[in-house]
Amino acid sequence: MNHSFQSGSISMLPWLRSKLYNEGVAAFRVGDNAAAEASFLRALELQDDLTAATSALGVLYMQSGRHAEAAAMAERVLAGEPDDARMLRLRWDAWRAVGDEAKAKEAFDALAAADPQVLVKDLFDEGARLFEAGDIAGARQQFERVLEIDPEHARAHYQLGLCLVNAGETAAAREHIEKFLELAPDDPEAATARDMLSFLKG
Repeated sequence: MNHSFQSGSISMLPWLRSKLYNEGVAAFRVGDNAAAEASFLRALELQDDLTAATSALGVLYMQSGRHAEAAAMAERVLAGEPDDARMLRLRWDAWRAVGDEAKAKEAFDALAAADPQVLVKDLFDEGARLFEAGDIAGARQQFERVLEIDPEHARAHYQLGLCLVNAGETAAAREHIEKFLELAPDDPEAATARDMLSFLKG
């Protein structure tokens, strides 16, 4: 009888894990982070390598400002699934938020290697947003990161050139604007770039 009960209990584990995970997702969606965390942790008690629950905790911790814990959850997922793009991005965001430059650089390199085009778009869009907001130094950093991954990204050269003009670094600005025109001579911004280049050379 006891053996039968044990077997029956074991067969219930997948259902219980799923139930706890789904309860956690439902709680998270309505903003009850405490209940969501409790459900995800209980699911992990039943199966410590449950990727879905670990990933969910990472997202929850990140949104709650618990960045080091978010990074730890991302690292845990990536140990078994190194190409998980969502966790690669979360780990990078988390280590940047923590302020650990070495780990953030390592996370950035891994993300760039796994999904360069998605990362390039995100970095460029963030750079454009910062530039429009007047954060020239922040924008410059984003465009430089784009070019680390994709040295032939024409618009990143142009935008970085604008940042450098703002910073008074004329020679470096010229180089990037010239590179932009070399890569994209028919771009809608090409005429403006040529006028700027004439001004910078003058």
